[in-house]
Amino acid sequence: MDVDSFLYAYNSVNSSLVGIEVNQVYNSIGSNIFIGFGQDLQVALPNGRLRNRKEWKLWVGNASWRITQNGKYLTSSIEERDEIQWGIERLMGKKFQSLKITPPFLDAEFSFERGYKITTFFNWMEENQWIFFLPDETTISVDGATHADIKNAQEMAREIEIIEDHKEICDFLSGLKVIKTMYDENQKPIIFFENEFSLELKGCLWTWRLERDQGYVFGSLDDGDAKYNRILTLVGRTIEKIYVTNEMMDTSFVFSDKYVLKTFSCWGTPTQWRLLSKSEPVFQADIQVVT
Repeated sequence: MDVDSFLYAYNSVNSSLVGIEVNQVYNSIGSNIFIGFGQDLQVALPNGRLRNRKEWKLWVGNASWRITQNGKYLTSSIEERDEIQWGIERLMGKKFQSLKITPPFLDAEFSFERGYKITTFFNWMEENQWIFFLPDETTISVDGATHADIKNAQEMAREIEIIEDHKEICDFLSGLKVIKTMYDENQKPIIFFENEFSLELKGCLWTWRLERDQGYVFGSLDDGDAKYNRILTLVGRTIEKIYVTNEMMDTSFVFSDKYVLKTFSCWGTPTQWRLLSKSEPVFQADIQVVT
């Protein structure tokens, strides 16, 4: 997708779709969800057959995602199918408000009235991260199957004025060196620092990615043994800053040599990650969960 087409579709969603209610939701395969707006259209397929779809349609495919209301967790891409259906049905009848993009990989936030949000996170090199279909058959299509796709997404993200809000926390860890990384028996990453500090990824153990200089290194859903080796690259690096970006405790752990470990809260358990000193918790990244 070229930059001009992307900007046209992005601006159209943030103008023409605002105020239109959700009138279709469904979960097809796995964690794929579809959100429809407007009238029914007949669209010609490449084979000439006609297919019905809504004027506006959002498909969240291979991206990790979650749904929240007023900063409280409802459901996500790693939940069971009945939990996913329960969450997306809460969006029925809610008016669309805005689409916001977060660099560098076109992570998206789709906002609706009454405080509902769908937020996406790129941590798997696959196509069809998310797609927005417009009435004139143009689309916003975000792919991440190859490094060329990722570079294209980064180029598009640079064309949008984005203001990121974040808060620095846990400055007592700054300057400490990583001495060891490991995965426990539940595949939970643990990073050990000097002075007997450690970081455990708990609720976000399946939703993190490692970046370097805003380039994609590896994600928690990528296949192969390389995932276990790539996080070893943090050994010997020092942690410089820890930033939390929202009430869902999405976090950027900034290391030396331009490495950043980003986490995404995507599981309905209160504690997403925690810092320990001598095996005792000193900080927990807790979220609110709707039960």
